[in-house]
Amino acid sequence: MNCRPRTSKLNNFTSAWNRVIATAVERGYISERVPVPKLTTRGQKDKTRPAFSKAEVDQLLAYMVSWALGGRLAVEREMRPLLRDYVELLLLKL
Repeated sequence: MNCRPRTSKLNNFTSAWNRVIATAVERGYISERVPVPKLTTRGQKDKTRPAFSKAEVDQLLAYMVSWALGGRLAVEREMRPLLRDYVELLLLKL
């Protein structure tokens, strides 16, 4: 890696590492008494993504009109209109 990893990436990696170790102990590949290295989760602080601009919201909603009508599989053709409704509901400003 060319830069210090973000905390969220380290948390994901640590979680996966702990599951691998737990599986190895469960299957008897390693003993519970064997010291396993602990991983650090101290990384670069994440930056909050800025809110969508009005132009981005308009572009998304315009795209979703045709996107909702598509879909390769039957389940996609059923779910896309519902997902479009969810996005519109989440973007609704009171």
